[in-house]
Amino acid sequence: LSAGGGGIRGIIIDENGNPIENASVIPLSSACGASLHDKFVFVSKQGAVNTNQSGEFILNELPEGLETLKVMHPDYTFIYKDGIEVTNGQYTDLADIILPKGGIIEGVVYDQNGSPQSGVIIRAQNDLGYSISSKDISILKTVVSEPIGFYRITGLPEDVCYLMRADEFGAK
Repeated sequence: LSAGGGGIRGIIIDENGNPIENASVIPLSSACGASLHDKFVFVSKQGAVNTNQSGEFILNELPEGLETLKVMHPDYTFIYKDGIEVTNGQYTDLADIILPKGGIIEGVVYDQNGSPQSGVIIRAQNDLGYSISSKDISILKTVVSEPIGFYRITGLPEDVCYLMRADEFGAK
């Protein structure tokens, strides 16, 4: 490491403690956009490193301050790890980062005027739950939208999932 940068080291594992090879670890400081609007958004994979067969990664030459990582692999749900302190000339060693199986759906709930809606209950369900006439509704996950209308549903099965508002069509 040079005096002008710090580094982060860690290991990526699955829920059973097994190392995950070829997971991408992306630092936000390298992959964010240049405009004020997307300064805190991953717009590329610039600066990414891949884990080795032991699940280990090392990021070098990161700017001093707080860093956010996005960790992704095609067989797992991606995650964000934020608030990582980077100190010039030193490595920050992280606890194991666990990538869960399954998929993620995220989005923003808007009303008919295009304003974000908070407190909306969103259900992810299988095809049985999609039909309003079905008595065998299978709700996979339920979340409530945040004040800015954002919602995120994690750990979904690797299958077709349908989204519905809990109050849509009178459903509760």
